Amino acid sequence: MTLSLAHSLPFSISHSHLTLSSQKSFSVRFKLQAQQLSSNPKSSNSQSLSSQKTGVIIIGAGLAGLAAAIRLNSENIPFLLLEASDQVGGRVRTDYVDGFLLDRGFQIFITAYPEARKVLNFQALELQKFYSGARIYVDGQFHTVADPLRHFWDSVKSLTNPIGSITDKLLIASTRINVLTKSDKEILSANEVTTIDLLRNIGFSDSMINRFFRPFFGGIFFDKDLQTTSRLFDFIFKCLALGDNTLPAKGIGAIPNQLAAKLPPDSIIFNARVDSIDFHEPNTKPSVRLKDGEILQSEIGVILAVEEPEVDRLLAGRNIKLPVKRKPPRSTVCIYFSADRNSIPVEDPVLFLNGSGKGIVNNMFFATNVAPSYGPPGKVLVSVSLIGLFEDISDDDLTAKVVRELSGWFGSSMVESWKYLRTYRIEFAQPNQCPPTDLMKKSQVASGLYLCGDYMTSATFDAYPEARKVLNFQALELQKFYSGARIYVDGQFHTVADPLRHFWDSVKSLTNPIGSITDKLLIASTRINVLTKSDKEILSANEVTTIDLLRNIGFSDSMINRFFRPFFGGIFFDKDLQTTSRLFDFIFKCLALGDNTLPAKGIGAIPNQLAAKLPPDSIIFNARVDSIDFHEPNTKPSVRLKDGEILQSEIGVILAVEEPEVDRLLAGRNIKLPVKRKPPRSTVCIYFSADRNSIPVEDPVLFLNGSGKGIVNNMFFATNVAPSYGPPGKVLVSVSLIGLFEDISDDDLTAKVVRELSGWFGSSMVESWKYLRTYRIEFAQPNQCPPTDLMKKSQVASGLYLCGDYMTSATFDGALVSGRKAVEALLADTALTRV
Repeated sequence: MTLSLAHSLPFSISHSHLTLSSQKSFSVRFKLQAQQLSSNPKSSNSQSLSSQKTGVIIIGAGLAGLAAAIRLNSENIPFLLLEASDQVGGRVRTDYVDGFLLDRGFQIFITAYPEARKVLNFQALELQKFYSGARIYVDGQFHTVADPLRHFWDSVKSLTNPIGSITDKLLIASTRINVLTKSDKEILSANEVTTIDLLRNIGFSDSMINRFFRPFFGGIFFDKDLQTTSRLFDFIFKCLALGDNTLPAKGIGAIPNQLAAKLPPDSIIFNARVDSIDFHEPNTKPSVRLKDGEILQSEIGVILAVEEPEVDRLLAGRNIKLPVKRKPPRSTVCIYFSADRNSIPVEDPVLFLNGSGKGIVNNMFFATNVAPSYGPPGKVLVSVSLIGLFEDISDDDLTAKVVRELSGWFGSSMVESWKYLRTYRIEFAQPNQCPPTDLMKKSQVASGLYLCGDYMTSATFDAYPEARKVLNFQALELQKFYSGARIYVDGQFHTVADPLRHFWDSVKSLTNPIGSITDKLLIASTRINVLTKSDKEILSANEVTTIDLLRNIGFSDSMINRFFRPFFGGIFFDKDLQTTSRLFDFIFKCLALGDNTLPAKGIGAIPNQLAAKLPPDSIIFNARVDSIDFHEPNTKPSVRLKDGEILQSEIGVILAVEEPEVDRLLAGRNIKLPVKRKPPRSTVCIYFSADRNSIPVEDPVLFLNGSGKGIVNNMFFATNVAPSYGPPGKVLVSVSLIGLFEDISDDDLTAKVVRELSGWFGSSMVESWKYLRTYRIEFAQPNQCPPTDLMKKSQVASGLYLCGDYMTSATFDGALVSGRKAVEALLADTALTRV
């Protein structure tokens, strides 16, 4: 069971899979040399190959070679792609047999593959989804395992089946959370063990490993012993959590065909068999000798996009150190049958796994149940996969063994009616990626010679992203909230919980009055939706208000008013939920991927950590700015301080202040700002101290007001989350209101809050709390109701740049992103380079 595509896209922007991504010099060198070749044709039917002036020669039109060609074409670098066979795709091909589409080996396409999302048109592939789970054959019966976010009730019903224990199923949820909070780069460069050791270290039982992980991931890796690196397990597990398992309607071969269609005519030469790669002089680029004796000279470089055995053949005898230590490849056999519609046991698009530990079948499915286009009308395509090559058994004998085995699964009268179609024995189905591995290899192996393919990286087709780049989370000693909330409605508290972190709490909450069961299933589907999108996609998507988005999704008024309004209203300081749906989706994704936390030393520890990275004396405090002045059209602005001192910038000025201060400093200037001013979002936060015995809970949980009455929006006991927020034996109580309440004094506002919370927790308890302080924050957050532009450009005048959360998402992350983007714009505009 190969998971196609991401494994063979080496020209990755986001991963360092090839030097075109990890070493900019590769692309730069190609571009510089390509400029000298711009007058030379890329290919011509009227010329012989040897007479062409070819910049880059790519050998192999599998996915890796096609991806390389697309990248070169986008950079206007001349290339020629040589393919030994009569069509593109390499291992990823589809044959047409008796009206059926037969993929060469069972290959699933996962929609969450990061590189695939960049280069493929998913809509054009007409992807057909599998059921998100499997049916596992054990002790003569089938048992279902299901993704709780996609098939909640199926997962609940499967809790007590013999495919592992309830603990095992909770461990799957925690493993999912673990991989979702890591970047692909972190996963592919992490410390590694074998997959089997990883699963045992996590604590999975032998039953769960043997009945689920061994057939499922063994089928993905073609490795029943699960010796494959834990890095690859985590990467695939993350992709499975984020995306759907699918088949393209026109077969897996539609993927390379779509890539090839992006290339110029005549840029691919078929049936071009390469005999050798030759180096003539130390400083010259390699040439390619074809089997027919013709020689092609590369003027920029040669990219070898072929399997490991072919790399070995072409480079045999050369003094070239390859980045990969050769290991026996992973092999598979795929056998196809046709069947009548009434001679199969199910119509579901589900994968069947062999969890019995016996027999030779690893997995099977009815392909036309997933994609009806895989067979003619009224007919079913049956796909059966084995792990290994079974070289000592003939096709006929192997087919007979499979029929006997599956007769035990589904009954002999059914299986024996199936008609055999074809057997594919794939010796090099996948590279062997048992530890030690290097999934971030450099691709250059000699002057002008580069390697790419899934053997060079993964054999596959926290949550604030900017914060993870610039902050040391460990040093912040982040203290976690409970992943959920307690909501006050009709005089009682009801819990909502993240099912992946607090499974039993979420099950118990299904029938509480905070929305319906349908609402809770809609939360799961919304979660899946945002997790499958990049941040850029989310922040530039079509937008409506958050309230309209929630209604469009189908959430009930009860769920909106009792959960979303106090929870997201508290995040946005916007009880009416008029904030853009872009920001809702971004925050929802971050909540799904990360934990809500408090730094042990307070939220101020975040800017303090950033400031500690700066040179001494680079920050001047108590420096109040009076104005920003422009003297000549081509000079950079100067800054006048309140004390009259003038500071002249030689490169530029970055304004990293709130919107009202931007307005003041630029008043009267003919400068068009990128933001249309809207009333800011305001809040009031009131703090109390309490004795440990005068609070109702010790849990680190957020309390929400879902009643629709009163002024309190949310509150929590901060020392329950981070004990360092108060002295020993004391509790810090934090209460938040939405709005500024300008017409009410601090004393009266505090009295109203005490009366309201007395109704929640009892007057004897709340009235014992000691008032500490009130914070009224007029500009707590920019107003980000539609229309918004969360991808604004920083430069607003020559040498003048803006940054702040109002320039992008109104979050911690947005502030960090906007600061970085302002500097990047300044560097680009002034032709500076980082040292």
